[in-house]
Amino acid sequence: MENTELIFATLVSRIFDPFIFFVIAIIVAAIRSGMTEDALLYFIAACILFIIVPPVTMLVWAVHSKRVSDWDVSQRGQRVWVFLVFSILLIVDYIVIKVFGNFALETLFISFIVWFIGFFVITFFWKISGHVAGLTLVLGLFWVWYGARVAPFFIFVPLLAWARVVTKNHTLAQVTGGFFYSLALLLFIQ
Repeated sequence: MENTELIFATLVSRIFDPFIFFVIAIIVAAIRSGMTEDALLYFIAACILFIIVPPVTMLVWAVHSKRVSDWDVSQRGQRVWVFLVFSILLIVDYIVIKVFGNFALETLFISFIVWFIGFFVITFFWKISGHVAGLTLVLGLFWVWYGARVAPFFIFVPLLAWARVVTKNHTLAQVTGGFFYSLALLLFIQ
């Protein structure tokens, strides 16, 4: 039973990887912004080339070359250089977003950058859960956009928190910290 629980928790952690939900949020925001079909297709292509491929390639390389311990960069000390590179990539991504001249996407990306900078700063002192923080942020944005219709999806936050604790990636305090960090940021930007 214990092995099945660990496998399920690992699967939940992979499905709810923050990277996946940030990309989903970006695409949903692009659709909501009223982009034409052609512009949306160009935007999705740009997302793949500039927003998805570079960080994934960098992280795969870092794991393969043993620069980081694992995909989640579980060791807090290893997060600093990874987060510095991700910060640079986020700035490049923002420039790519600006090319499309879409205020809604620019605003979303500024929110992501502010969230990431705060997360990065917290990392110097404490290892909160980026998975839980990321899912909370994205679901909170969906709540702002779509209202209470997204409420049932918030059940995934405690499920993900449970998974992160079961896989021993975080403590209960760290997943709770991730949740409250994003909740505080969402309340601040509202």
